[in-house]
Amino acid sequence: MCSAWSISEYKKAIKNLNSIEDVKRVSEETGRDFETLRIIFFQKETRRMIRLHGKIFGKREELLWKWNSGKTIVEIAEDERFSPVLLIHILLAAMEISKKKTKKIVKNPAIVDNERMEKEIREAMEVDYLYSPEAHKEQISRGKKGEDRLFRWLDSKGWIYTKEEEMKRGEGIKTPDALLSKPAKILDKKVIWLDSKALFGDPEEIKRACNKQFKHYVRIFGPGAAVYWYGYVKIKNMPKDVLILDGSEFEKI
Repeated sequence: MCSAWSISEYKKAIKNLNSIEDVKRVSEETGRDFETLRIIFFQKETRRMIRLHGKIFGKREELLWKWNSGKTIVEIAEDERFSPVLLIHILLAAMEISKKKTKKIVKNPAIVDNERMEKEIREAMEVDYLYSPEAHKEQISRGKKGEDRLFRWLDSKGWIYTKEEEMKRGEGIKTPDALLSKPAKILDKKVIWLDSKALFGDPEEIKRACNKQFKHYVRIFGPGAAVYWYGYVKIKNMPKDVLILDGSEFEKI
């Protein structure tokens, strides 16, 4: 792990992370943590997939024709610089297979009534580092490990807190991972809640989290802290009433 990045350091790294193979090279060249750079690359690619999805979906009939002509799912995905697993969803939509059935097929390719499609779905799962079931499991595992680290730290301080799943939430009420029984101070900042983020806090991620989560926590509970276990970018306008912490800094407090 590393401490807060400057915006120039982040821009330089993100510019050089254009493939999964780049992660190791950039780590060796810069001395930056491999796993942190991997998460930064994943976040960059996830946003690119979101931007590209509409364009690829609009080409679904053309892409289905290519598949019927003999190109594999992985080959088409490589040509389009797109996720193989998301491409499966698009090809099946072009075949007029429902979203419900598509989800079942992706979870269990054996149920698809097409030997070639089953084989290629399995191949796509093996190479897709963003949207395969294994990638999803890894993401969930990272999130759980981050929460466990947060709870261990709180326990070491002897602070009494309520976990998110233990809170009584009304309809539409957003809750943090841990709500303290009374305000405490972290780095001389008063906090009443803490949230674990198994992500890298780049400017876009911090803005997203502020809009979707943090501002609601502040409004309902008061000031708090968000722990980004893979580091964060220090920007000029950091969120008000939210202390952003790097995981390694946090555990030393």
